This record gives sequence, C-alpha cells and structure tokens, in this order.
Amino acid sequence: MTDTARNRGDAGPLGPLEATDPSAEDLFRTTSTAEASDHIEPYLGSLGSAPSKSVYCCSLDRAIHAPGIILVITAANKTVDANGSTFIAYCIRFGNLEVRRRYSEFASLRKILGRMYPTAVIPPIPEKHSLADYAAKQSRAKEDIRIIERRKRMLTSFLNRLVTHPILSTEHALHQFLNVDEDWSAVLKSEAITSLPKRPIQRPPRPAGSDAHAPDREYTIPVPRGIAKLKHPDPIFDELDAKTDEFAKHLQQHIDPNQRRISRRLYELAADNAELGALYNGFSLTETDDLALAIEKVGQAIDMAYLSDGMLATNMENEVGERLHEYVQFTTPIKAVLKYRHQRHQQLEFLKAQLEKARTQLATLLRADEEARRLSEAIAQQEALAAQQQQQQQQQQRQTALDAAEHATVGGGLFSLISDTFHGLLDVDPEATRRSNIGKTQQLIAMLEDCVEMAGNELVRTSAAVQQELERCQQRKLRDFRDIMISYARMQAKWCRKNLTAWEEARQAIDQIPTPLP
Repeated sequence: MTDTARNRGDAGPLGPLEATDPSAEDLFRTTSTAEASDHIEPYLGSLGSAPSKSVYCCSLDRAIHAPGIILVITAANKTVDANGSTFIAYCIRFGNLEVRRRYSEFASLRKILGRMYPTAVIPPIPEKHSLADYAAKQSRAKEDIRIIERRKRMLTSFLNRLVTHPILSTEHALHQFLNVDEDWSAVLKSEAITSLPKRPIQRPPRPAGSDAHAPDREYTIPVPRGIAKLKHPDPIFDELDAKTDEFAKHLQQHIDPNQRRISRRLYELAADNAELGALYNGFSLTETDDLALAIEKVGQAIDMAYLSDGMLATNMENEVGERLHEYVQFTTPIKAVLKYRHQRHQQLEFLKAQLEKARTQLATLLRADEEARRLSEAIAQQEALAAQQQQQQQQQQRQTALDAAEHATVGGGLFSLISDTFHGLLDVDPEATRRSNIGKTQQLIAMLEDCVEMAGNELVRTSAAVQQELERCQQRKLRDFRDIMISYARMQAKWCRKNLTAWEEARQAIDQIPTPLP
C-alpha cells in the first residue's frame, strides 16, 4: 500500500479547504512576478496591453505603456504605520518597478478617477470587510487568508484594467499612485485633487471618448440636485439602463447562487470522498495479493476524486465565481455613468423650461407696457380735453379770478388724482421701471439661450462619450465571458481527465484479480 493510502487511512479525512487553501506562512511571502502572473492569469487573459503612445507625461507613463507590460500584486505584507496600527500593504510589481499601497489608497484612487472622468466606467475593487467578518474574526478579519488572496487577484485586475484603458491610463494621478517616490497622502492634498468638485456635474466633464479635452471654464448654468424623470428621455439610454439592471439581476439572482451551491456541494462531495477513500484504503489492509491491490487502487481513485473535487470547487470560485461577481460590481460604475448623462439631460430640460418661463414673462411685461402706454395716452387726452373745457368755461362765464381759480383747482385736482393714483401703481417713474424690468428679462433670456446652447452641446458630447465607453465595455465583456467559459470548460475537462486516469488504473488492477472457473 502506498504512503498516501496509509496516511489517509491513519489520519482520517481532511476537509477540502485544508487541501486547497494557502497556509498563513505562504500568505505573506513574496512571490515572483511569473508565479503571480500564473496565479491571476484568468483575470488578465482578455485585458490586452496598454494603448500605444508617442508622448509621455512622466517616466511612469512610459513604463506602463511599454509593450507587454502587466501589473501584478506579488505579495500582501503586514505593515505597521507611525501610529502603531497594522495594515496589509499590497506589493505592486511591473517590469523592474515596485510600489506598495494599502487597500484604502486603492479606494481613494478609484474615487478620484470617478470625479475626474464621470463618463468613464471605473473598474470595481473588492468590497470592504463586512460587519459579519469583523464579528466572527474580530481583529483577525484583516488577515483572513481567503480575503487577502481574493483582494490580490481583484486589485490586480483593477490595475490592469486601468492601464489598458485608452483615457484612464493617461491620467497622471494613476502614474503618481504607481510611483514609489510619491507620497499618496500628499497627492490627495494637492490642488489638482482638492480643487475637484464633489459632484462631477459641477464642472465641465472630461469625456472618456475621443473628445477628452473639456473647455477650461466652469459652468455658470444651474446644476440639478436630485434625479427627476425626464420629459423627453432618450430611448437608447433608457434601454441601456434597463439592460444593465437585467444583466446584474440575472447574475445576482440566478447564476451566482447556483454557482455557489455547486461549489458547496463539490466541497461536501470532496469531504465524503475523503472519508470513503480512507475506508477503502483501510479495507485493503485486510486483504492480500491482487484483491488488496485492486481495493487499494479503488481507494486511490476515490482519493483522486477527493482532491480533484476540492480543486474544481476552488477553481470555480476563483476563476468563475469571482469574475462573475466582478461583473455584478461593474453595474455600479455603469449606472453612475448613465446617471451622470441623465443629469446633463435633466439640466438641459431645466434650462429650456426656465427659458420658456422667461419668454412668457417678457411677453407679459411687453403687454403691460403697451397697456400702460395706451392708458397714459388716454389720460393725457382727458387732461387736454379738461383744460380746453375749463378755458371755455372761463371765457363764457367771466367769473371772478377767485371763482375761476377754484374751478381750475377742482377740475385739475380730479385729473391729478387719477394720474397720481396710476403713477403710484407703477412706481415713482413707471416708464423707467417698466423699461428696466423688460431690459433685465431680455438679458436673462439672452443668458438662458447661451446656457441652453452650452448645455445642449455638452449633452451631445456626454452622450457620445458615454455611448463610446459602454460600447468599449461591451466588447471587453464579450472577451471576458469568452475567457470565463473557456476556463470553465478547461477545468471541467481537467477534472474529468484526472478521475478517468485514476479509475483506468483501478480497472487494470481489478482485471488482475483471478476469477475461479465455473
């Protein structure tokens, strides 16, 4: 009987996690770039290389655009900061360069890029530890082997997606992040970062498409605070939004639960096979000759099933489950890009509504001015007629100067009262007030017309950039899912070959058992 059989028979079954998980000592050792590349190969297969350039902003820009460059996280080392707190530093290696960054720095880089490029789909990073993780493992949650290994793979994917992006790869903040000589906390406090508005719509966007250079001026047009339903939505982007939700829902509610269930059952099957293999290996000790060898070979075949089941379950989690979950996470940045475009459209509709309101107000003011002019003319005519009648009365009656003066006061006072009342309604200088209001409204209309034109042009640029970015994401998704399906097929074929080989050997041993003649 082989040593493997004896060990399995003596020690009893091992859980499938013990056979496939890295040890704690392996977690914090530095691996070579080649080893790490093999480890995260499923994440890198469809990313391609960084786009070619002829002009570089710095040495790091040149380094990440070198042909065939791949960024790899080769290690996760426990580090102590100046305050005595421990954290995990991830070692990023590309070419001959190396830099260490912690998880929170990855998160801040992603947040900054999202504020700089609102029309770009910023790749996701692995989630933070959940409260359940901290409750279960408390201070050891940050050092959980599985979480660290998963973060290494997904952060590697995050970085390589950035450096292969045609726009994001040119951003100097990314180059500073990858520069070992740059203090990232100082970069976050620099004017280039602190001057960024908290809401991307508050500044001219930098589209992720070909039109990447935004105007060097700030918008003075109003910014919508919330999300409202559009009066005239674009059916193309409504359909994209609906398809994004449908895609994420199908992955989250159907594929991912089924995938997890299969992995769990494979781990359970591996545990059962581990126990059964040990029983057959122990049973072989009770027999002799060819029968003992045949039983031992059957036990070894079951041992192989145990190992291959655990390996298949682990590979399905790492190469299929994680990558599908990554695409579930992609839903959030895609929705953010669509939301930004929605806000630009909402902004345009708001400005158009304000312009229509101002035009209506101007028409009202012009009508009021025309009515006031007519009324003034009517009052002037009445005053002239009254004066003429008064003069005729003076000539006809030949009254005394006092009576004439009293008569003039009564007549003049009546029309003065009408005129003063009307002037009081319109202000001290009603005509000047009317003209001022009309002039201000006309200026407002001119400004709103300019704003509508600016917002309309911005919406066109934003829509084009968003559509181009989503088309690029769709092409990348096709490549990624092709690689996922190929990986799935390969791991299933490998699992079948291993089991087939083991059972063929068992069959040969079984055929050697002598059978008595009838």
